[in-house]
Amino acid sequence: MAEYKFPTEMVELPSKGYFYFEGHPLSSGKVEIKYMTAKEEDILTSQNLIQQGTVIDKLLESLIVDKSTGDQSSLLLRGS
Repeated sequence: MAEYKFPTEMVELPSKGYFYFEGHPLSSGKVEIKYMTAKEEDILTSQNLIQQGTVIDKLLESLIVDKSTGDQSSLLLRGS
């Protein structure tokens, strides 16, 4: 069965990729994100994931197209 291709958009990272090592998929400063579907809306409203504090992690895992970027934990967080 062929995999359905969802529409995607390239999103520029706030870091512009400066802090990723050369050759890392995010060193380009962009990440390809697919448009949200009902699946992602279900993730956002999952009380279980909200209580565990993993809702954003699961959402990003579902939305990032290029799985070679590693898991969402490889994304740099903005310091306060």
